[in-house]
Amino acid sequence: MHHPEETHIIYEWQEAMSRTISSRNLSNHMELISKKIEVFGNPSKDHINYTGWYKRRKNEFEKQNVVCVSYANTKIRTITQRRIIFNVNESIVGTDGRIIMLNLDVILEREDDDQWRLVEQNIRSWKHYKMDEVMASNG
Repeated sequence: MHHPEETHIIYEWQEAMSRTISSRNLSNHMELISKKIEVFGNPSKDHINYTGWYKRRKNEFEKQNVVCVSYANTKIRTITQRRIIFNVNESIVGTDGRIIMLNLDVILEREDDDQWRLVEQNIRSWKHYKMDEVMASNG
């Protein structure tokens, strides 16, 4: 199935996530996150809600821990009028040379103000790498 409108919504959201993280723009970043956000499967075992997401990003931005975030292999799972569910690989590059690669199930929801926001994220798997390990494995 081909869903150009929904694909556009997903890629716009991913681009905005990447841009707001790279520029450390907390207010614009939080506009992409629903007040109802729930994150499951976090490696620390903590359940993350809106306040937790805000605190984590604020800390990362202030300490400048994250260089960039990118997305690959987006696969749409379900589409309704108000929700888009997809699976994606997310890569987070830290200033310390760490790379965290996650496989996520993501739910975007069109909220009452007609904006698409992240309402749920399920971390299916994650791996930590050091930049030098990745470079060595690429020969």
